[in-house]
Amino acid sequence: MNRLDEDIMRQFFRLDECRTQRLRLQRLWEPESFNWKKRGEPPKQSWSTLIRLEELAKLGFDKGALEEWRAEEDLAKSTLEKLAEIHALASSWEPIKGLGWYLLGCFVAAAGDIGRAPTVSAFWRGMGLDLVDGVPPRNTRGRKGKAQEERPRAAMPHVTLVGEQIRTQIVRSINSGNRLSQFYNRFKQEARVKWPEGPAMRHHKNGLRLTQKLLYAALWKVWREAYGLEAPEPYAFTILGHTSTPIRIMHFWEHGPELWQA
Repeated sequence: MNRLDEDIMRQFFRLDECRTQRLRLQRLWEPESFNWKKRGEPPKQSWSTLIRLEELAKLGFDKGALEEWRAEEDLAKSTLEKLAEIHALASSWEPIKGLGWYLLGCFVAAAGDIGRAPTVSAFWRGMGLDLVDGVPPRNTRGRKGKAQEERPRAAMPHVTLVGEQIRTQIVRSINSGNRLSQFYNRFKQEARVKWPEGPAMRHHKNGLRLTQKLLYAALWKVWREAYGLEAPEPYAFTILGHTSTPIRIMHFWEHGPELWQA
């Protein structure tokens, strides 16, 4: 595994743990800082809660510890972003409007060793975007019994989380007119034509999923080639792209070549 990739992964997990510890202490010491609209107001402190806080303070988990975890979290995130800026994907990632250095760091950490993904299908599988029994996988949190057995998680939890973060950025860009939104809207419209009687959510998920898969395929190719590894032409460029011009990462750039010109 490339040393920089490993350092990014280490910082990602460090950041994740700092955030987990910070949130745990924040819920105890600053419950009013969270959004309580659904419940009306923060829970009142009972005697048992006060006793718990006193004992935690004796163990060193006081408000001072909360501030220390905040500082560690900020430092870990800053370091992750700085490492992402010098990564092999940086020059290809930066021109994509809607994605920042933090997400690049998360993406690299989720992907891990690019040498273990000789094909784009293997990369998709590792990133949780392959088909499970012919059906796209989805989050099974809260599902029980047969539903959970039929639609298992397709990747490790942290990989699934990163995928959700990138999808969120795509959704936020839908009405912006940027390149991510152009891919999304095209695939969504094709889904409407293919399944005219289908629910709107199916059309939305189709646009979202294909946009993410094509973005991942383009990044996979750039990443492999930057490390001197073979990068066979992903079928996604010709099948998902639906164009005579091969899709490349520059087609996601805000000022890159235009898409699907008439």
